[in-house]
Amino acid sequence: MTTLTITLPDSLAKWLNRQIGSGRYASAGDYIQDLILRDRHIAEFVSCNDRKLGGFGEEAMTEQDVREMIEAARMLPLLRIPANEE
Repeated sequence: MTTLTITLPDSLAKWLNRQIGSGRYASAGDYIQDLILRDRHIAEFVSCNDRKLGGFGEEAMTEQDVREMIEAARMLPLLRIPANEE
C-alpha cells in the first residue's frame, strides 16, 4: 500500500470531513479510494466506447453495440448518495 500526503483548499477539506462525518466513509483514505475507483471505471467505459465510436467513418455502430454500451454504463459504480440528498 502507498501513503500519500495531499494539500486541499479549506472548502474541499470541509467537504471531505462532511463525507466522513456522514458515516458514508470511515476515513479520508476510503473516500479518496472510492473517487479513484469511480474515475477509473468511468475512464475504462469511455475508452471502450471511444474505440467503438471511432469507427463511424468505416462502419456504423450496430444495435448490439448500443445495447453493450448501455449495459456497461449500468455497471458503473453508483454514487453513495442517501435518499434524502437526491
